[in-house]
Amino acid sequence: MNRHFIRRSSLTVLLGALSFAVFALDVPRYELGLGFGLASYTIDSGYSGPSIRYDNFPITGYATESESAIEGTTGRLPYSGNPFAINTDLLIRWPIGSSFAIAYSNRASFAFEEAIHRGDYTHELSPVLTVFGLTGVELEWYPTKTATGPWLSALAGITALDQPFCDGYFTQIGVGGGTTLGWRLARHRALALNVLYEATFIPSWTKDTISDLGGDLWGDASGFEVSAVYRFGIK
Repeated sequence: MNRHFIRRSSLTVLLGALSFAVFALDVPRYELGLGFGLASYTIDSGYSGPSIRYDNFPITGYATESESAIEGTTGRLPYSGNPFAINTDLLIRWPIGSSFAIAYSNRASFAFEEAIHRGDYTHELSPVLTVFGLTGVELEWYPTKTATGPWLSALAGITALDQPFCDGYFTQIGVGGGTTLGWRLARHRALALNVLYEATFIPSWTKDTISDLGGDLWGDASGFEVSAVYRFGIK
């Protein structure tokens, strides 16, 4: 009787796996996207304490709307920006049945924005590359149960804000999420409208290092972005 039960259970599992494979969404496993968007964010940071050096870069305090101790610049934080951005999407997808898919998702935005320096936390007029990013898990829903037509998705994950070529910038990390409304033109071609929200902060290990040097550092940023992206599948 036990053998019969085991055989019947094994057959049930096998038939379930076969039906899952047969009726799974026929969507590409890998997908890349390129588009454009508009971001809106606010960054706020501050430092109090003695003048110190971190990574061979000076850090000093400032008072908002007053003269900074470095280069006579004026502290104007919090700073708000609304840059135009170039956007990229990367997805690695696994279908779940006939209506859903789960994916590893990476979204990145590249904009030229005013430089926020570590030394005085004021922004200057020279634009530098500013990168916003979100990497996490995305759940997609296909109401028509086909590879073409509309879909809706939600994602959540880890975010980052960085100015990689700006001397003395502190990378911020945090959490974020968003949603995508898309239309798949064909199995390997799709249009997507993305809305993302991101909140970042200077990580605790950086602040701890500054604290060990006798200073008190803080910083955070938040904002959202809307982008339109053309996607193409690889497999």
